[in-house]
Amino acid sequence: MPDAAIVDALQVNLVFNVTNRLANAFDYQVRKHTAGTAGTEDPAGRPSAAREDAPLMVPPPRAYPRAMRLIIRGHHLPGRSCGPYRDVHVGLQVRRDPQGLVPGDTDHAEWVADIRTDDGDFRGPAVQGRKGARFIYLTWGTYTNGIFTMFRRAKLMLDDLPRGTEEVTVEVHLTDNAGMPRCARLRPPAIRIA
Repeated sequence: MPDAAIVDALQVNLVFNVTNRLANAFDYQVRKHTAGTAGTEDPAGRPSAAREDAPLMVPPPRAYPRAMRLIIRGHHLPGRSCGPYRDVHVGLQVRRDPQGLVPGDTDHAEWVADIRTDDGDFRGPAVQGRKGARFIYLTWGTYTNGIFTMFRRAKLMLDDLPRGTEEVTVEVHLTDNAGMPRCARLRPPAIRIA
């Protein structure tokens, strides 16, 4: 296979990958291309030729989004030294980065995440995961010389929260039974939803 063909294939792959990522980031939906037959109509009664000229990406509906404020209150933090880890901190993961870092020996911590609840789905900078399985991460790591190095995370599933409320407070016991930072999916009795 000639080098030019490989370069062309990589460029096409890059364009499609970037397009899909941008569509996901801005809540656009990529229209599925279905070849029509001349003289047929789509479900809206338009001739099939009209479908061929439709845009490939459709913007999200412009409904007024509902919002929910999630307040996470952490207590019983494990300490600054846990097992092999020193200078332990915890924060709310926003996209890929920790926000609101607090030392592991603090008495309590609080983080606030504003979440949109559009079309029965959760969205926002702190929201992680795929549709139908969205969650918020509390990320644990060492914080040395201004550098945060994550070593575990705790996952708060958003489907576990009550629906139809503008503000939800979740209290989290942040030390597990082994005296380490609590990780994995957060469940009662480690959490209490108020």
